[in-house]
Amino acid sequence: MKLYILKAIDIKEGPDPWSPPYDCNHGFIISAETEYQAQRIANTRAAYEGKVWDDPEFTTCQELTPPLCAGIIMADFHAG
Repeated sequence: MKLYILKAIDIKEGPDPWSPPYDCNHGFIISAETEYQAQRIANTRAAYEGKVWDDPEFTTCQELTPPLCAGIIMADFHAG
């Protein structure tokens, strides 16, 4: 397993899944076999932002550290 950090991209113009910026996730730290699996796990926990965690137009996904077991390590949710 690998550790991935997924973050929302700051949208300057056009549609913004994080507008308004509450009641949605702004990031995750997820343990997964692949980047694709990490994005799929994040999409299962999507809130009002929608299932955008595999879309490079709206999010980034980077490997962080050595292997762990599969699951969400951190979620960044903004409630309104």
